[in-house]
Amino acid sequence: MKFQTTKEKIEQDPDYVNLKKFEFSLKRMLEKYPTGAPDRVISQALQIPEAEINQRFQSILDKLKEKLSHEEPNQPARPRLLP
Repeated sequence: MKFQTTKEKIEQDPDYVNLKKFEFSLKRMLEKYPTGAPDRVISQALQIPEAEINQRFQSILDKLKEKLSHEEPNQPARPRLLP
């Protein structure tokens, strides 16, 4: 059996967060914070510095915007993300 680091678990399992009080489950964390968790909790859950959270969030949004702007003309219209 291959040993997985916490970082690997976070990257590979969409439900994994590094918070024992939520039984390492994003679903359980969302039950507590349905409208969004504080940066300190996100930082702990994903093992990244708080200062990096907004940067990563913006990077994800930029990638989504880029993918949506390159859709083919014959594809049905998809909702656009606001700037």
